Amino acid sequence: MPTNNFPVIPGYELVSTLGFGGFATVYHATQLSLNRDVALKVMDPRFAETSQFRERFLREARDTATVCNHPNIVTVFDIGQAGDHIYIAMQYVPGPNLKQLLDSGATAPDPITLAFRIAAALQHVHSKGYIHRDIKPGNILFNEDGEALLADFGIARALNAETNLTEAGAILGTARYMSPEQSQGQGQSTLDRRADLYSLGIVLFELLARQVPFQSSNPIALMRKHLEEPVPELPRVHRQWQPLVERLLAKNPDDRYQSAACLISDIKQRSLSETNQGSDIEKKNSRETAISSHMPLAVGSLLVLITVLVYLPMSSLQSQGHDCPALSDLEIKSRDELLDIALLHEAVGRAVYPPGANAQDAYSMALRIDPCNKPAIKALERLAASEAEHTFFSLPSINRLLQRSVQ
Repeated sequence: MPTNNFPVIPGYELVSTLGFGGFATVYHATQLSLNRDVALKVMDPRFAETSQFRERFLREARDTATVCNHPNIVTVFDIGQAGDHIYIAMQYVPGPNLKQLLDSGATAPDPITLAFRIAAALQHVHSKGYIHRDIKPGNILFNEDGEALLADFGIARALNAETNLTEAGAILGTARYMSPEQSQGQGQSTLDRRADLYSLGIVLFELLARQVPFQSSNPIALMRKHLEEPVPELPRVHRQWQPLVERLLAKNPDDRYQSAACLISDIKQRSLSETNQGSDIEKKNSRETAISSHMPLAVGSLLVLITVLVYLPMSSLQSQGHDCPALSDLEIKSRDELLDIALLHEAVGRAVYPPGANAQDAYSMALRIDPCNKPAIKALERLAASEAEHTFFSLPSINRLLQRSVQ
C-alpha cells in the first residue's frame, strides 16, 4: 500500500496508522530483521528540535524500557532515532483497548481482577522510581489471552523533563482520570506514585459503575469536581468495593493507598472476605439450577471432576520420582500472581466457570509452573470437594480438564 505520508524508519516497514496523540503517531509496522509485527511510536519532530531534548528523551526511554519487564506491561523492543524522528518499537497488541470495549458496550473484564493486574504493573515500575502519569482505559490493552497490558510507561515523564509545556504549567494527562494534584499542574518533582493510584481508581469506578465519577464538558468545572466533590455511590451490586474506591480517590494523597502494594494487599483481603461470606441465597439458586439441568449426569460427572482435580495431579507428582524442581525468581513471581488471581476468581463466584477465567484454571496454571505447590493442590482439592458436596458441576469445565490432563 502507498506509504508516501509515512516517515522512513530504517529496519521497519510501516503498514498502517493505529492512532494519534499529542506528541506522537503510532503505526502498525513490521520489524524487518525478525519479520515481527510491532507498534511503532514516532515522536512529532517539533518536540525533538534540540539535541538536549533528543538525548534526554532517548536516555529516559531506554531507562524506562529496562524496568518494564513485567507480564502486564507492553514490552519495548527498540528505541532509536532516524533523522528528525525519534521512535519506540513496542509489542503489537491488535485487540481493542479498554476504552474501545467500554465505548462499544462490549463485556469488559472483571473490574477487580483488572485493577489487581494493573496495580501489580504499577507496583513493579514504581519500585524502580518511575510513574506513569496517564493511567486511562485507552492505555490498557489486552493480548490474545485476555491479559491486561499497560501501555506508554515512562513516555510522559521523559517529555515532562525537557519541554517548555510543563515549564509553563501545562497539564499532561487526561482530565477525566487525572488526580487533583496533577490537574493543578504539579511538576515532576512533587507528583508521585499516588497520582497513578488515583487514576486507577477512576478506571475502577468506571468499570464498576459504567461511568466516570466526575463528569463535565468544561475542563475547569471538571477539575473542581475532582478537587471538591465526594465520590458517588457505586451500584448496589458493587457497593462492597465502595471503601476501596473512596480511598483510591481521596482528594489528599496522604489519605490514599500509599503504594500499589498496599492496594494489592487490600484487594486480597477484601476478596478473601467475600469468598468466606459469600451469598448463600445465590449459591443455593445456582446449585438448584445446575441439579435440575444435569441430574442424569450428576454422579458420573462429579466422579470425573474429583478424579481429575485430586488424584491426577497427585499421581503425576508421584510418578516423577524426584524432588520438586527449583524455581527461578520469575517463575516464583508468576506462580504467586496466578494464586492471587485464583483467589480473586473465587471471590466473585468463578470457581470452575467461565472457560479461561476461573479459579480452577488459575490454580492449574500455577501447578504447571510449580507441580509441588501445596496451596494450589489443596485449593483444587477444596474446589472438588465443594463440587461434590453441592452437586454443582460444569460439563465444559470437565472436558477442559480432561483435555489438559492428557497433554
